[in-house]
Amino acid sequence: MSPDEEFPADQVAIRWETQASGFAHRGNHILLVSSQFIEVRNINTGKIVQVIEDVDIRLMYSGYSTSDRDDRVLVAIRGNKKEDSVAERVVELVETVEYVSYSAVSNVSDIRDEWDM
Repeated sequence: MSPDEEFPADQVAIRWETQASGFAHRGNHILLVSSQFIEVRNINTGKIVQVIEDVDIRLMYSGYSTSDRDDRVLVAIRGNKKEDSVAERVVELVETVEYVSYSAVSNVSDIRDEWDM
């Protein structure tokens, strides 16, 4: 699609920050994999949720995005060079959620309350 063309009203275009070498769709997210970073975006809004930066990233496996099949997303990342070899890391991308810590508030009176301690 050329830059002058417009998308129909019922379609959304997401402008990526780099050229993709692979992608995966999981739930409400789309992951774009390039050699330098992985963009995780909300598929409904197109907003960036997370960016993962590294060197020589490659999508190895994206499976299927259904609950009854293997839905892993595996990427390979070039590691450190050691003498005549280069290490590779294979990383599974999994969805994470923010952990919100709530302080425990107890309504149970302490026995010391009765004695004004």
